[in-house]
Amino acid sequence: MSAYTDYNSKFDRYWYPALALLFLLGLYLRWPYPSPGWIHIDERVFLLNPLKLWSGDLNPHFFIYPTLHIYLTAALYYGYYWLGPHLPIEHFVAYQYFVDGSELIAVTRHFNTLLSTTTAVVIALAGRRLYGVIPGLVAGFFFAVLPLSVRFAHLATTDSPAVLWIACTLVFAIRIAQTGEIGDAIWAGIFVGLAGATKYPAALAGVPVAVACFLYRPTWRQREMWAAGVMSIVVFVFSSPYVILDMQHAWGDLALMGKVHLGSVEAKANMPSWR
Repeated sequence: MSAYTDYNSKFDRYWYPALALLFLLGLYLRWPYPSPGWIHIDERVFLLNPLKLWSGDLNPHFFIYPTLHIYLTAALYYGYYWLGPHLPIEHFVAYQYFVDGSELIAVTRHFNTLLSTTTAVVIALAGRRLYGVIPGLVAGFFFAVLPLSVRFAHLATTDSPAVLWIACTLVFAIRIAQTGEIGDAIWAGIFVGLAGATKYPAALAGVPVAVACFLYRPTWRQREMWAAGVMSIVVFVFSSPYVILDMQHAWGDLALMGKVHLGSVEAKANMPSWR
């Protein structure tokens, strides 16, 4: 047994208690209480669009974001409705949609808090895989207290869930580079698909997966890379099907988003001042 392995084995017994403490720390910092007294403009997406799905039309007719997190929040709201007072569903939707949807925004904020807190644990797992128990816990701790992560975990947006799926992808990319197992490639592809179906740019998590495959076996003729790629596409299509089924509308929304956000005159004119 090497000195490095012996050093890490001494701390193995503390791994799971330390992970639990790490999770509790992240949860303490992120729990949205007291709730912010305002609603971020992007949070309206996760109030209005999930409620529209209750009509039975699963096409959100909105593609500025992919639809995975919209579907997840729609399911959360439905569970919240059934656990609450038994109002007619039409009254519930009308009140939340037109009068005050702060209750549902709070539901998504709490959900995102749990996802962001879980990310700290996933980062610790990645660090342990690469460098051992103590470095893994240190990496997880730094993510748990990262101000930007803490801030966005309080909001009903796509950022926190996308980061979780990216972190999960990296864990399996590391495993691929170390062992080249086909099962790890499949899981990596699943998480790339979930990441891309949550926030389009998050699909770039597929790049380190491809790099990991080449590090283990530097050839195009390898099943791991192709399995990960196919799985990521399947999961994306399953999670955001109308990006494909309603492609014309989707491309229109994406073109609009690019026009507004990618350095356009409109974006610069509406850019807030930090002075």
